[in-house]
Amino acid sequence: METRCQKILSNNLHKLRMTHSFTLNHVAKHCDAVVSSVHKWENGDSMPGPQNIDNLASLYCVAIADLFTPNGASEKAYSIAATFENALEVVNRHLGDELRIVRRRK
Repeated sequence: METRCQKILSNNLHKLRMTHSFTLNHVAKHCDAVVSSVHKWENGDSMPGPQNIDNLASLYCVAIADLFTPNGASEKAYSIAATFENALEVVNRHLGDELRIVRRRK
């Protein structure tokens, strides 16, 4: 049975992964976990352990508390992703087409 806390976490984890364009495999490697575990965390079928909660917060550049706050983590992550995209655009305008930096999609 999924608790409210687990539902919030699973929703935030999925939104964060989509915002960052990460694959399940990328998240699993970062957490030293298997893909099926990450999938279960995002579906609310299981909870990550304390070390993986810390790893996930680090990966997504959010506080651990934000992972358990409704929409808190996803809003912060979207802001960080948007800031990164804006900075990348400014740098690319300065560098010109020959030196353009391309964001690699995960």
